[in-house]
Amino acid sequence: MSKTLRMNFIRMCVSVSGLLPCAALLADPARIQDTTAKLAVVASDKDPIDVADKFVWKIREAHPAVERARRIVGMRELRASQARAELTVIKDDLTAYLREQIINRPLWRVTISDWSVKVPSFPEVRDQFVRTLDVYIDPVDGKLLKLETRWPEGEPHLIGPRPTAEVAVQQMRRGGERHHGFPSDPPGVSFLDALDDAIARGGAKPFVARQIFGHYVIQSEGLHEPAPVWSITLWGIPPYYLGGRAETNDPVFVLRYIVDARTGRWRSSITNPYWTERGDERD
Repeated sequence: MSKTLRMNFIRMCVSVSGLLPCAALLADPARIQDTTAKLAVVASDKDPIDVADKFVWKIREAHPAVERARRIVGMRELRASQARAELTVIKDDLTAYLREQIINRPLWRVTISDWSVKVPSFPEVRDQFVRTLDVYIDPVDGKLLKLETRWPEGEPHLIGPRPTAEVAVQQMRRGGERHHGFPSDPPGVSFLDALDDAIARGGAKPFVARQIFGHYVIQSEGLHEPAPVWSITLWGIPPYYLGGRAETNDPVFVLRYIVDARTGRWRSSITNPYWTERGDERD
């Protein structure tokens, strides 16, 4: 059977009924099982993912996706029962500047449960929450697209909604900041190492944040030339005086920390993108 006919046959089998046992009818069923049958996955939102696309993917299976997420986050170990990976398609996203590179395409979503912030410099500080962390990875080249924790179950929403991607871009542009893309090279430091320096030098308080968002991006800001950074947002934290004392314990504030992804050194703290009311841009 020719290569073209073989590919058309696989595509027909997958598109008609998900994954049928028709691979056995092909000339080399063992090879098809290794490279195709295992990869015929349906996204979590029920959108079929074309199996033919997976032949050019760098990360084709769940286990390498989990391992990539573990290294990016900076976890020394990860229990098998703690993580799972599935292919998904995101229909909408709030990522400023880079939203179009995330939506309407297959992604690996690695979900890590029973996760808490633990950084080397502050081993004695305990996270107030046991979190669920989602890490989104591009299967084609293995790039990190974003990572985010979910809102803790049972916690009231005292902070306004996150802005749309368009509003977030407007807010960031006012501060002279742009995101130019996702770096092709892996970060020089892990997410947790970057967060460690943001705590030590930038005064970040991730242990009380209701949600944590991380983006590894090419960023330019002010006089800084485009360079790879970790952009780490703490969403829903108490507002603090400069001396470190909380004004209130209500999680109604947001701060974003920029850390050089090559050196792990904290660079700046930014309040944008900030929450909005009723979808309108905040003044």
